[in-house]
Amino acid sequence: MDSDQILNELKKVKYPGFDKDIVSLGIVRSVDVVDKAITVSLAQLSSASENVGKIQEAIVFALKERYPDCTVNMGGTGSPGTSTSVSTSQMTNFEGGGGGTKSAQPAPAAPFGAKKKIPGVRFIVPIASGKGGVGKSTVSANLACALKWLGYKVGLMDMDVYGPSIPMMFGTNAIPDMTKDKRIIPVDVEGIKLVSIGFFIGSDESVIWRGPMVHKVLDQFFFDVEWGELDFLLVDLPPGTGDTQLSLVQSVPLNGSVVVTTPQDLALLDVSRAIDMFKQTNSNILGIVENMSYFSCPHCNEKTDIFGVGGGKREAEKLGVPLLGEIPLEPKIREQADKGKPLVLEDINAPISKIYMEMAEKIVDEVLKTEKKDTVKWLTIPVKTG
Repeated sequence: MDSDQILNELKKVKYPGFDKDIVSLGIVRSVDVVDKAITVSLAQLSSASENVGKIQEAIVFALKERYPDCTVNMGGTGSPGTSTSVSTSQMTNFEGGGGGTKSAQPAPAAPFGAKKKIPGVRFIVPIASGKGGVGKSTVSANLACALKWLGYKVGLMDMDVYGPSIPMMFGTNAIPDMTKDKRIIPVDVEGIKLVSIGFFIGSDESVIWRGPMVHKVLDQFFFDVEWGELDFLLVDLPPGTGDTQLSLVQSVPLNGSVVVTTPQDLALLDVSRAIDMFKQTNSNILGIVENMSYFSCPHCNEKTDIFGVGGGKREAEKLGVPLLGEIPLEPKIREQADKGKPLVLEDINAPISKIYMEMAEKIVDEVLKTEKKDTVKWLTIPVKTG
């Protein structure tokens, strides 16, 4: 039994809520072996203390199952003979085991610690959803347009690599130009800078990638693109809580996430999971958008709650996050998306455009709440429209 064998066993322990193991995420800082005593040291996980306890319990269970005659200590805080898990109140900062005859060093840093800023980009706001089909990309496109109307410099990154739709929604299939040093120049539509995997593949070509390839593309879209000076970079995520989301929260500092849902109970169940993922990874939630909230008959104005009523508001209250807005089921939204010009860009005075404008203003307000006043003097004065 040596530390490398133990690391292989620890690769079976998943981080709570994710498919990634604690070794590949960099949570295991070192493993020390002295006779039949194993000491596992973890990197600091800041505010996610409830997950530390879960991870500890899983580590002890995995190692005791494989090495029943050994004792398991955590972070050098235990002593030989204490093979039970350590309570979360004891978890502050793991400094590594002491005095082992052999030490493995798989990763030096915590998985959600230091992140790299994108030069020139002020705020990064991902648009997420727990499940597909809730209109997340439509919301992303129209929110980008609303922020542009308010006077901000806006970029939109389409990271739904398996189903990119932003190029179609903005009516362009342009292939981005490259700088002399091989950096991607975003496609500019009405002053909004766009990057999407859809610009690099055929419209009928499928993307069949595993997680590492997705992470590589995400990294390229963040750091190999000439974004220039942006106030807001919106990131249209794929649905769920998979590799793309995990790579995102590990790569760059986020200023808060927007989660899109419908009033349907099934969608709301997945919203809880999506929000829990961001909370577990120390990412702020700006609020919930309830899309397809209701349908208003154009002839009699009768309101019909096709997917239920009030679900977004109840979920926001339960989770303690703002409800940013309720968007009705409106044929014009779909028509404009199919035409390649989002409704907010086409008709700023439309009733639904005004809803998007109000949501954009709320997002700016929520972002500012998390920032010190002296760090946001760069913000332009919102342009009042309509």
